[in-house]
Amino acid sequence: MIKVFIVDAFTSEMFKGNPATVCVLSSALPDALMQAIAREMNCSETAFVLPHNNEFLLRWFVPLQEVDLCGHVTLATSHVLYEQHIASAQQEPKFHTKSGLLWVKKQDDIITMDFPQEIATEYSIPLWVIEALGVKPVYTGKNRMDYLIEVKTEKEVLEINPDFKALKKWVA
Repeated sequence: MIKVFIVDAFTSEMFKGNPATVCVLSSALPDALMQAIAREMNCSETAFVLPHNNEFLLRWFVPLQEVDLCGHVTLATSHVLYEQHIASAQQEPKFHTKSGLLWVKKQDDIITMDFPQEIATEYSIPLWVIEALGVKPVYTGKNRMDYLIEVKTEKEVLEINPDFKALKKWVA
């Protein structure tokens, strides 16, 4: 049996925030089936979580492949585990993932996550990407999974208006 939830992360309003699919499993599924489910759900990420010895096995899929780490769907998964009483409010669920062991903790209505640190090294991101983001970086870097663009102020982050059409070609 698979219980499927759609959760909007980073918001308290329906149909806002960052949507994620969370599939709570009662037994392990083949990789190909998880991939097919993620493709069918067509969210940016789909999590598959399997309770295991008071801890959890957690994997993340995008419509076309498995990924090593995803923050917003881990937050969504934690929310589902707490709301469905699969994890108690006092429990700090441990997730076994391809990126190592992750922890979450709930205090009142706030869920905090503890992820392994991924050190970035300086990396020259193409100028057209910076222009598509419309920012003035003070640092650009890369780790094994992500690119990092640091800007000077929080205001720049809040006011960013990326050209998603241009950026799409970077990941295609």
